[in-house]
Amino acid sequence: MPVVVEFGRASELRALRVLATRGHVSVTLCEDRGSRRQVVAKHSPLRVPGDDPGDDVRQELEVARLLHRHGGHPHIVSYLSAVTQNGWLRLTMEHCAGGDLFRFVAAQPEQRLREPDALALWRQVVSAVAFLHGLGVAHRDVSLENVLLDDRLNAKLCDFGLSAFVSKRSARDAEGQVGKAYYMAPEVVRGDPYDACRADVWSLGILLFILLTGSPLVQVAAPSDRVFQALARGAQPSHVLKHWGLHRSLSAETMELLDALLCCDPRERPSSAAAVLAWLE
Repeated sequence: MPVVVEFGRASELRALRVLATRGHVSVTLCEDRGSRRQVVAKHSPLRVPGDDPGDDVRQELEVARLLHRHGGHPHIVSYLSAVTQNGWLRLTMEHCAGGDLFRFVAAQPEQRLREPDALALWRQVVSAVAFLHGLGVAHRDVSLENVLLDDRLNAKLCDFGLSAFVSKRSARDAEGQVGKAYYMAPEVVRGDPYDACRADVWSLGILLFILLTGSPLVQVAAPSDRVFQALARGAQPSHVLKHWGLHRSLSAETMELLDALLCCDPRERPSSAAAVLAWLE
């Protein structure tokens, strides 16, 4: 079957090394033979029987197409092209030489970042999620593992297989337990229909909490977790930080921000990442 160019240009690539594999999906560092630029190619089957329908390569393709059409964002991985052939998709994107944020934080002496550095990186991620929300897309898997760093340590949000298109007319337009357990909002864990943008805000709060402390706030936002039990009874993340003895290294403004982001009741959180940016101004 012929090659179908979904967007961008179908460049000839030379494989350099495999970066990751998961099931039928492979991610390879390549050289674009035309530009001599290093890029990353992600090869995925468009349909695999028995795959989790939540993590959908076709959804990633649609979001990549949307981002490409809107010119991208400085803190979202740039999708350069997408081609399909014989039931396979090749997404080509920029190469982020700094690896992912999880490994970067784990490599720090205390496995956490100083407050100014954490806030600077985190604000970049918030701006990326705000851009997505403005396009009607919720990420639904915001995590350290899904933030890459370029060679200047700028944050680049990636991996849109669990994302969802959201409606401005419905506040509770998503469903399904998707994402990583540490980062799932309480309403996502419960399996209720939920506002995916407000759930992203919770995940952003957990991301900031981990950057600052090196530890997730909860193992899972459910009654089985002792910290979550306290939060559900009215305790706030700032109380947890004081209990852990970490509050002295953080400003009052940052602890207030964490309390706002990590409200168990989604109605009390900022409504979107754009609202979080407005809070920061």
